[in-house]
Order: sequence, then structure tokens, then C-alpha cells
Amino acid sequence: MIDVIIMAIVGGAIGWFTNFLAIKLLFRPFVPWTVPSTSMKVQGLIPVRRKEIATAIGKAVNEQLLSMHDILNKILGNEQRSEIALVIRRKIVKQIKDKIPSIVPSGLTKPLLAYISQVIDREAGFLLEHVIGHTIENSVQKLNISTMIEEKLNSLDMIEVEALIMPLVGRELRHIEVLGGVLGFIIGLVQGILIRMM
Repeated sequence: MIDVIIMAIVGGAIGWFTNFLAIKLLFRPFVPWTVPSTSMKVQGLIPVRRKEIATAIGKAVNEQLLSMHDILNKILGNEQRSEIALVIRRKIVKQIKDKIPSIVPSGLTKPLLAYISQVIDREAGFLLEHVIGHTIENSVQKLNISTMIEEKLNSLDMIEVEALIMPLVGRELRHIEVLGGVLGFIIGLVQGILIRMM
């Protein structure tokens, strides 16, 4: 019976170790390592496929999650446009008020400034819509969020990439290691029982 338990323990150790090694090989080795006396090179899956992964993530974010249009529309939304129009009106009215000579009576100045404020309020919406729409279109053409994400991911050191990913999936990967141990233990136990029965 001891030989069955030993086989189960060995099977569990092998199952755990193979999963542990497979998970480590996702990232490591970071740089290609040549197996001695062979031409075979070993490198982690993510470092080998790094550029393809970065391209796929950038494309997915741009097409399915967040496009440059979405970002700019959020930044330059209706509330922000109203604030911009208010700031423009205040600046223009202040500039005009400061330029009007003090000899001009306030009875003329106040209605003039009120009229200018009304014109700005009326026209600012249209002008801002045109200018901001034009700015968004130009920015979308010049800025590509997919390329920006791809370049950022490719510029990260592989240690940084590992440090970024592992906290997110570390627990699940440990579960895979344990599952490998459990399955290996069960297979070892079954093998031990079958061998004893023969």
C-alpha cells in the first residue's frame, strides 16, 4: 500500500511541477536562451509574441473599448463647451471694457457690453461646435490610440510587464499549479492501484 501512496505523491509532485514550470515559461526566460549542445532556443511565450500581443491589445482597445473619438468627445463634451464659451465671453467683455475710454458714459457702456455678451452667447455655440468638431477630426487623424498603446507596451521592460500582469492573474495561476498537483496525485494513485491489481 505504501508503494501506491508513493506513486500518488510522486504523481502529485510531477503534476504540480509541470504546471509551475509551464506558468514560469509564460514570461521566462526574458531573452532567448540556447540549450547547450543544440541549436534549440528557449524563450518565454509572452516575450516571443510580445509585439503581436501589443498590437492585438492596442487594436482591441481602439476598436472595442475606447477610441480617440470617445476620449475627445468626453474631454470636449457639452459641459466643457459651455465652460469654454463662458470663459471666452468674460475675457472678450473684460478686454472691451478695459479699452473703452473712461470719458464714455456708463449709460452707453453697459448696454454695449450687454449687447456684446448676448452676441457672444448666441454665436459661441455655433463657433465652438465648428472649431471643436474640426479639432476632433484633426486629432483623430493625427493620434491613433491603437498605435500609442502598442508603442507603450513594447517600450515596457519585460520585468515591468510581468509585474503588471502577475498581480491580476497570480491567484488563478496558483490554482492551476495546485490543480496540476491534485490531478497528478489522482493519476499516480490510479496507476499505483492498477499496478497492484496486476
